[in-house]
Amino acid sequence: KKVLSKGAWATLIFRYQNWNRAKGEFGKDMFTIRRYQKRQGEYIPKSKFNISSPEQAQKIVDALKSWI
Repeated sequence: KKVLSKGAWATLIFRYQNWNRAKGEFGKDMFTIRRYQKRQGEYIPKSKFNISSPEQAQKIVDALKSWI
């Protein structure tokens, strides 16, 4: 995980793999961006965006690089 921002609203990005019990192995890399709101000292999940493939992740990276 990487923390992109923190404070009253926190944004994190995660890289993970699901475990396939039938095959006994991990699946492909997956990514998700999550937003949390801090209320009364606890972070409450508010929104999420799942990146469906490494190709989509690369397109997001390329778009951000062209803008910045």
